[in-house]
Amino acid sequence: MKYVSVLRYRQAERNALKSVAPISKNLPLLEVVANRQIDQVLSDLPVLKSTVMIDLPTYLPVTTRTEQSIGAFLQEIQVNPESRLAYYQRLQDSRVIPVVTYNPQLSTYSGNIQLEAWRLRDLFPRLAFRIFVQHALIAINEIKQVIKGGDIVVMDIDEAPHTQPYLKSTVYPQVVALKTQVNCDLVLVRSAIPASTKNTGLTNNAVVAQADNSLLSDFQNYNFGAFGDFAGIKKTDLSEGGTISPGVIFYSWKGNNYYGFNSSVKSVEQFARTIAPNIVQSQPWISLSATHRNTCPGCLRIAGVATGSTPSGNQATWKQISCAHYLYTMEESL
Repeated sequence: MKYVSVLRYRQAERNALKSVAPISKNLPLLEVVANRQIDQVLSDLPVLKSTVMIDLPTYLPVTTRTEQSIGAFLQEIQVNPESRLAYYQRLQDSRVIPVVTYNPQLSTYSGNIQLEAWRLRDLFPRLAFRIFVQHALIAINEIKQVIKGGDIVVMDIDEAPHTQPYLKSTVYPQVVALKTQVNCDLVLVRSAIPASTKNTGLTNNAVVAQADNSLLSDFQNYNFGAFGDFAGIKKTDLSEGGTISPGVIFYSWKGNNYYGFNSSVKSVEQFARTIAPNIVQSQPWISLSATHRNTCPGCLRIAGVATGSTPSGNQATWKQISCAHYLYTMEESL
């Protein structure tokens, strides 16, 4: 394992991951945010040909804009620990590693990592533990009591700079101490593209200045064995609907940068009319090898749209394209 892609298992991310399968360098962490996704994960495992971590995420807020079925599911697993266990029982499979975690949004720590880990050990031989910056030290003290060799510790710092002094001096050493204790695997996760990034704020064929993917080259400095992110896209908005703002963020391995492409005209036709043609004439596209352009699922779709041989799709389609390109690049280049 060199890389962990954190994916909220909605249609775009699901399709992107399946399109690049089989994978060998990426151990996906799938955030299941709806009941229907339980069966989707199980049906996708033979396609992925990979072990996956599964998180039933209690940290995601539910607002009035949250899609109704997702909101109901999240509220259920947040207030009822027994429902989380029941869902994990449905997910019992040798290729599944359940994630034990807590809700960092609460002002005081209210996790029960030890109890959940003990109960999941009866179902799964290997566990993952997800820690957030909030209440990290309390959670680590709980994890010490139940972690075993071969387990995985995922340190999720959200959008915080990975160079933050508190993380380097206090949190990271405590996480690394778990590996010293039991020889577990350590992953440092950071969202590289801020949630505040908007398609309307992108500049065509220009580096997205606020995006920071430096963790890819720096994670080993903190004694972690792998890094993780949200697979070349922003954390997925779980709200319903929204206006059309055509735009794409496209990753370039050369320079480890993200480039933006958009249109001021708010219609899905702009993906075919301006965005795809602009991408295939850009420096990040030209810097790709011919092999990559001819085998990467995301790039094949872009080229097809640019030539008019493939439908352009909608905004979700282009999220899938960006994600597939990033996942393929990680598999190809790490």
